[in-house]
Amino acid sequence: MNNEGINRRRLLGALAGTSALAGTAAWTCLNAPTAHGRCFANWESERIPAATELPTDAPIRILLNENPLGCSPKATAAAIEAVSRAHYYPFDLSVKLANQLRRKHNMPLMPEPVGLSSKISPSEDSHVLTLAGGSSELLFGIAHAFTSEGGGIIEADPSYQALGAFALKRPHTKAYVKRVPLLPDGDADLDGMLKAIDSDTKVVVINNPNNPTGTAIETARLIDFLEKIPEQVIAVVDEAYIDFLDTPEQRSVIPLALRSKNIVVTRTFSKIHGLAGLRVGYAIGPRIVIEQMQNYRVGSFSLNQCGLAAAMASLEDTEFQILSRGVAKESRLRITECLKEHGFKVARSDAACVWAESDSSILPLVEKLAQRGILIASGLRWERPNCLRISVATVAQTTKLIESMDEILSV
Repeated sequence: MNNEGINRRRLLGALAGTSALAGTAAWTCLNAPTAHGRCFANWESERIPAATELPTDAPIRILLNENPLGCSPKATAAAIEAVSRAHYYPFDLSVKLANQLRRKHNMPLMPEPVGLSSKISPSEDSHVLTLAGGSSELLFGIAHAFTSEGGGIIEADPSYQALGAFALKRPHTKAYVKRVPLLPDGDADLDGMLKAIDSDTKVVVINNPNNPTGTAIETARLIDFLEKIPEQVIAVVDEAYIDFLDTPEQRSVIPLALRSKNIVVTRTFSKIHGLAGLRVGYAIGPRIVIEQMQNYRVGSFSLNQCGLAAAMASLEDTEFQILSRGVAKESRLRITECLKEHGFKVARSDAACVWAESDSSILPLVEKLAQRGILIASGLRWERPNCLRISVATVAQTTKLIESMDEILSV
């Protein structure tokens, strides 16, 4: 490698600072002025090459944790059929999906809606379920509901930091974010997050499994952590990737949320269900918390006939979920083995991606793979240019990825 390449690697390595899996500081504190260009907005600015720039008509797109199998054929058929109802608002379908999810999570059912009521539920249940146009809308609502007058948000680092970013983007915000580095093994530093809580803390956010590392937290350890969070602090557990675990419902903390005063669990149909483009998500938590969040959401008008119909059909297609889980697991293991063979430090993953760290900038590898029609995510989204995140892929796609990395990294 020439001197220019070496200097570039050293420069980016210096910018990266500490290890991608663990930091030396107890936490990093961000407010709006210091967060400019950081947080959630980073991935939005990462350029995805247009199809005309790639060597194939069908690039291998494994940078956004999308289901490589697409969605369930039953979901596709339901969405197509729902187009015939596109001129109707989907209020009735919203109730049907909500009740389907309530059965899944052993919650009381909602009565059929009367008129166009915007109430979460006509009942007086202490805990409720609410639908949204993807889980990001829910995180947005929580961020604005509980930090509109300022206060702290605590997140793991790296993680899916959308909630903190939403709070920091608000004009003239007084909110700030404390980011607690992961432990050396890639697991969340729950003790460190508890220590970061102070009298000004409003929200604590946990991804389980974590994104971008894919690492799941041991259930008993997570429950112990959540029970120690003060009741005046909202605990948000984002379970976007929970379905990739072998026993997702046994690992979920929804049962704890249903008897808590401050725990909200968010989920999405974008991952194992493969409905990222149709935007369906939901949250479960205490009524008083959900009602405050609703004030900062679009509500039922963010949902659509096709997305709701597809979600209902996908929930019933357990065979597709099992297939997606199996494909993800096989791809994850193969990609992990390849990266380790090339000297990467790989985080333990239980989800739809693999996170790895090199001793130098990963950008040349990302660029060379893109030239071959393989799109992966660089760590720049999380301010870690010596890291990468690769989403799981089909068997054929994984084989092509591994063959390409072997050729590129062996030079």
